[in-house]
Amino acid sequence: MANSYKLDQKTSNHIRLSIVIYLKEIYQKKITPFILKKILCTMSKQSCNFEIDDENSICFDKGKFDNFCVYFKTYNKNKILIEKKAVKDIELLNNLILLKKYYKEKTYKLIEYIYKHTNKKINYKLIKIITNIIKNHFDNSLLASKYFLFVYYAMVAEENKKGSKLGKRIKLLGVYQVLIEGMNPLEASNFSKGLKWITISNHCRKRGF
Repeated sequence: MANSYKLDQKTSNHIRLSIVIYLKEIYQKKITPFILKKILCTMSKQSCNFEIDDENSICFDKGKFDNFCVYFKTYNKNKILIEKKAVKDIELLNNLILLKKYYKEKTYKLIEYIYKHTNKKINYKLIKIITNIIKNHFDNSLLASKYFLFVYYAMVAEENKKGSKLGKRIKLLGVYQVLIEGMNPLEASNFSKGLKWITISNHCRKRGF
């Protein structure tokens, strides 16, 4: 999957020109901090690192199967990396239950929105929408920011998984089972293991996706 991020000469030249234009706009004070994050992520295309706040970020990096393993990175106040941790499904599901406890049906509704707008590429306009929703409807919670963005990155990763016939649906299935059907997170995180893709697909179809 690493080859999917290889840039041809034309694209590389376009990115370099865009960066020059953006830097000129920064100098002229015509660019927002969010767009600056987008530029930095473009320059680090493979990882797509996104800064959640001054001490936390989310990114792709190498995992067991491809370069789309999702990691949380934590920094100290001097911007020195303290921890880089891959997130497992059970951690995600447990934290989504916690978010549902405080924010009720809004939790699944936002995940459903993320699902509908996810494809193979990180979309920074969508990240902006997600972070604005969190700011306005989830008290700008760091917990919400981390795990809703994780859902988005994880769905993008599933869309890029080589040979997958399920894509982002398999990620939504576990979320649906826990938040809507009340399944135990441990059971949901192991539900699809060993099942044929067509069987998992049928489970998804029964639930409307």
